[in-house]
Amino acid sequence: MKFKNTFQIILLYAILFNIFLIFINLNPSQQLLLRLIPSFLLVNYFLLFILLLLSFKNIKNEFKKIDKKIWIALLLILLLGFSLRMFVAPHAHRVLFDEDIYLNVAQNIKNELKACLCDYGTTNECYVCIPNKQPHAYSTFISMFFFFFGVKESVAYTTTIIIGTLSIFLIFAMVYLLFRRQSTALYASLLFALIPEHIRWSATTSLGPFFVFTTLLTVILFLLYFRTKSYLILTTAILSFAIALQGRPEASLLVILIGLLFILFNKNLLKDIKNYRFILLILLLMILITPNIIHLKKVSSSAWGSPGEKFSLDYMDTNAKDNTKFFFENTRFPVIFTILAIIGMICSAIERKKELLLLLIWFFLFFGSYAIFYAGSFNYGTDVRFSLNLYPSVAIFAAVALAFIENILSKINSSINSIKYYFLKLIIKKEYFNLKRPEKSRIAVWFVRVIIILLVLFSMVPFINYISTYGEKAWDARAVHDFAVAESERMQQKDCYVFSHTSSIFLVNGVNSLQTHFQTNNRIVNDIFKKTDCVLFYEGYWCVNVEAHKEGICKRMHDDFDLTVYSARNERNKNFTLYTVERK
Repeated sequence: MKFKNTFQIILLYAILFNIFLIFINLNPSQQLLLRLIPSFLLVNYFLLFILLLLSFKNIKNEFKKIDKKIWIALLLILLLGFSLRMFVAPHAHRVLFDEDIYLNVAQNIKNELKACLCDYGTTNECYVCIPNKQPHAYSTFISMFFFFFGVKESVAYTTTIIIGTLSIFLIFAMVYLLFRRQSTALYASLLFALIPEHIRWSATTSLGPFFVFTTLLTVILFLLYFRTKSYLILTTAILSFAIALQGRPEASLLVILIGLLFILFNKNLLKDIKNYRFILLILLLMILITPNIIHLKKVSSSAWGSPGEKFSLDYMDTNAKDNTKFFFENTRFPVIFTILAIIGMICSAIERKKELLLLLIWFFLFFGSYAIFYAGSFNYGTDVRFSLNLYPSVAIFAAVALAFIENILSKINSSINSIKYYFLKLIIKKEYFNLKRPEKSRIAVWFVRVIIILLVLFSMVPFINYISTYGEKAWDARAVHDFAVAESERMQQKDCYVFSHTSSIFLVNGVNSLQTHFQTNNRIVNDIFKKTDCVLFYEGYWCVNVEAHKEGICKRMHDDFDLTVYSARNERNKNFTLYTVERK
């Protein structure tokens, strides 16, 4: 009988896998796919939100034993983390000009339910919309806030800052579920809140902070399911997992991570595998991610920023060295956190082997994938953003070390108090001796915690300048972006159209725009001049820095039209210019 049941389950999973293969080998038209992706994601988000509300009571019960003082301390840490991200880190794009693309895709989802990049259109309608190679979970998420608060960069910045801040809480929740120690969870949230690069990237509109957030949320929900065995929470976890898998191109690594999570912490794994409700939830997951997988298959032949191999062992030596040094150089990441993490790993190896294995594999899954990636060095351009996926493991290990130090200091404090007690008992007459024998005092424990927290905060002082400044990388691209944004308000008033290599910047900031290459399309050019007498050309990054564009498409604009300077900015001897365009 058991063999028969096992065979049926294997057959069922085989059928399920074949259904999934059929799904991902479907070939919908590009236009249909551009609508399917955000539609599936929006349904996913809606269901996740509803189920989180329905699960709230069960989730809350798992944290009810946490002391009120811990909650107050966590709130202070959240306020600190939010303040650093909102008021200290500069709100600026760092992945130029990809972040403009993410926001423009969000704009098009909000306007027309199409997950695409607009090459030619207005702020409300896109006439030529092309696929973007990145997954769209983040853009779809931002589109919902654009719907309620308007299409503005400030809305996206604020949303990402809130996501980055909430990740601090999620770290706390995950550590508490894993270790059941309040102090360890509190220290993990503090350390994560203070990681310089996470602070800096939370004040951008890049994919990284969102991907970290959805990964943490997914892990927490699965841990909650293992404890509660609630299929409502399991369904919620599956919905979160579906979103996390669409957060970044390397998100497929989460399949390994979540699989390991089930093996290590789900005591009823075999029972779950045989449960038909569990199988149906796996089918739901497959359905939800199918449009994204089809999309990634379609764009897999894209150059992705490099004509050579994207993954190769040839990159490993350089990338692994650079990325290891990153944690020890004490320039962008506090080396004290690294030292604490190593101590925490040793402590975990003694008592917390399952947690150690989970966090180590979490770390090395991403560390290894970036080591063999052509742009995987944390010293390459702005690709330090990939380090964000390593921070949960590092912060948690470091927190384990701090909890260990707290325990030692508390015992020392208790011993000192005991010595004081017996000393006073010897020298003071019995009738005057009213002291009670000391026990482990909560005040003493909190005194130790406050000292540790202050030392951690003090270790961050040298990084304040790094956090609060933009830095030198991509300064010219940032100047191009900032100049365009600064001029956008004036152009909105005149209902202008702007020829630009980065039309997404203008569209997100309320100005109609189109790619410069449309200059050769007479139908579109005629159409624009009929609509408005304010036509501009932005001679930005590509015209100034790339010789092929400078002598090609940018020069043709000068040759084919009469250009008059509308506005200009000089940055370090580089001239970025907006021209008024008129027919010759």
